[in-house]
Amino acid sequence: MSMHEIEDYIEEAVRVVSRSDIPVSEKRNLIYSLFKLEEYGDCGFTNRRTLKEMMACQYTFVFDKTQMHDYATNRDTYDHLSEQGAFSQGDPYSFVAYDAVTNTWVEHKDKVCIDSGSDAWRGMVAAGAITGEGAKPVTRLTDVDVLRRVKKLWGPMDDYYMMGHGGLFLLSGAIDDLSEEEYPEHFGMTKQDFEDEYGD
Repeated sequence: MSMHEIEDYIEEAVRVVSRSDIPVSEKRNLIYSLFKLEEYGDCGFTNRRTLKEMMACQYTFVFDKTQMHDYATNRDTYDHLSEQGAFSQGDPYSFVAYDAVTNTWVEHKDKVCIDSGSDAWRGMVAAGAITGEGAKPVTRLTDVDVLRRVKKLWGPMDDYYMMGHGGLFLLSGAIDDLSEEEYPEHFGMTKQDFEDEYGD
């Protein structure tokens, strides 16, 4: 299993959550928890792959850089955000959008993305720039709970995504909290078959 399978699983899981009919508050908690799960792997920063979905769930917010609550004191950071080589969860990051005319992804250097639960998000909530459901705190679910809930929303999963799903059970240690009866749903085999195939 490669980290690409983890990244692609998280990307598609965010889309699954976004198009579900669960309340926005639950979507926000699931997305927050999915990105925490991704940190178990040596993964890249994948948030910008699903900006449209995260914005629809009131998880991610986009502001003009000059609107940021701390722009006056951190102007240099915001003015050069697009030049930053890599981002980590919780960082403000530059906005990208797909241009259907040129068939390319375009970075908008004057725009800043912030995710729920981050310091930048808290600052914008305190400043009154984010209100309503999007201003409510997000809660991290237990690893086993987020994997269970995503699988229930997702339904049947092809082998490629199942590798990412199962890999996160192993990387996070959530497999230890899984009952024997749940193995077929999450691994496509019984616990005994799993241990026979993958055990020491």
